[in-house]
Amino acid sequence: MTLQSAVVTQLTSSDEVEQRLSFKERLLAACNGPLGVVGVELVPAWRRRWWMCQRSFRFGGRELPYFYHSYNCGWPPYTSERTVELALADDWLEQHSTDRVVEIGAVTPYYWPGRIREMVDPFDPHPRVTCRRSLLEVDLRGASVLSISTFEHIGTSDYASQESPECVNDAIEKLLAESPGFLVTMPTGYNRRVDELLFESAAWPADVSVDFLVRIAGGEWAQAEHAEQARRPYGDARLQQRFPDTCIGRWANAVAVLQRSASRAVDSRGRDSAVQKVGTL
Repeated sequence: MTLQSAVVTQLTSSDEVEQRLSFKERLLAACNGPLGVVGVELVPAWRRRWWMCQRSFRFGGRELPYFYHSYNCGWPPYTSERTVELALADDWLEQHSTDRVVEIGAVTPYYWPGRIREMVDPFDPHPRVTCRRSLLEVDLRGASVLSISTFEHIGTSDYASQESPECVNDAIEKLLAESPGFLVTMPTGYNRRVDELLFESAAWPADVSVDFLVRIAGGEWAQAEHAEQARRPYGDARLQQRFPDTCIGRWANAVAVLQRSASRAVDSRGRDSAVQKVGTL
């Protein structure tokens, strides 16, 4: 079964979803039908796409609601990767004490101000950033780490950074060596070195899971069955031309999701083991 057909099956297998969509279809037809004779729509096409879209996605065998917000998330059918990244982050934070969470890259304060107290970001001006140093200079031992679309910027010239391209390897090694539990998301197709780590390395520690979400039609996302399905270019040139003065088309088409359970005990032997494994990346 292809990824697309699997998603279609997922969306149509629930009687509840079918009943909800059927009701919406009838209601929309009742609103637009009488006005159609004069070429007017009470509910325009773009709002119909938003109202009729699936409101959740499956990841790790669970159903999670999409996260929609006016800031850098978009609305169906034009959504950014934030719609799934923040849904994953929200679910992850519900399971962790935020007193012990360190966020790498200031993302959550733009959606949940104050939810995370410790935040590392050398470039973002948000006042809730507590540490404006490089990740490589921060002690992550014992900390649960949340990072949303940040690691792909390490070692690039983004934000006028002076870090060398190899720094992203060092940053991931540091994360694996020090943090007992984390949720890290990164878009594919943005940073060549990150793609090499994700698709060409088999050196991830056994307690780290690497999964992928891929964009499908209508602003929706689905978990990839195989890593190669997530090897996609970043952005959409056609949409960029269509919407030149917006962020539409400048978003990811696939996202890597790295996780480690915080139940792992971190000691010097564990850290050495992790470094040795990732040292071949």
